[in-house]
Amino acid sequence: MDKNEKTQVSLTDEGALYTDVCGIIDGARGRLATYINAEICMTNWYVGKRIKEDVLDNQRASYGKQVVKNLAVKLTAKYGNGWGFYKLQHCLRAASVFTEDEIVYAVRTQLSWTQLRSLMRLKERKAWEESPIGLILCSEGNTEHIQYLMLNENSPVKVAQYYTQLPDKAVLAEKLKKAVAIAEEHYRERKN
Repeated sequence: MDKNEKTQVSLTDEGALYTDVCGIIDGARGRLATYINAEICMTNWYVGKRIKEDVLDNQRASYGKQVVKNLAVKLTAKYGNGWGFYKLQHCLRAASVFTEDEIVYAVRTQLSWTQLRSLMRLKERKAWEESPIGLILCSEGNTEHIQYLMLNENSPVKVAQYYTQLPDKAVLAEKLKKAVAIAEEHYRERKN
């Protein structure tokens, strides 16, 4: 083998070596990015779950927004701008929209936090669209059934108020107007 042939074989070996080493590094980077993304998603969900447990489940919702704002200030001071109020709101929404099994599955399928936020919007929109507002008129009142519906959180029928007689038309119109205003405000908040 002459000198040119040896140089050519050496360059070919170096090219293969370079390609293999690049493959190892790129593979490690990809696995690392997947792992970091999974940890980000799970951390955000657990943060939201913890806030939800403390603020909502303990009936502190009336001043819960202020609690979340105060928490955001402290977290931002310790961890930086990435933990502001709106980030905590997204974490809280994630814990409200997704069960633990759903979030684990999403992480396993390698969805990013941004993709999960998009799914949250879709899931919330679907829930909102599937939540009809209506008036049920009954020929007779069964207090036990109404009380059950009012207390059962898992019931598909939600009872906000119970009247034994049909209210005045003006009262119904005013309540409908308020419901529409609330729905429009909810829509605007979700849009922003």
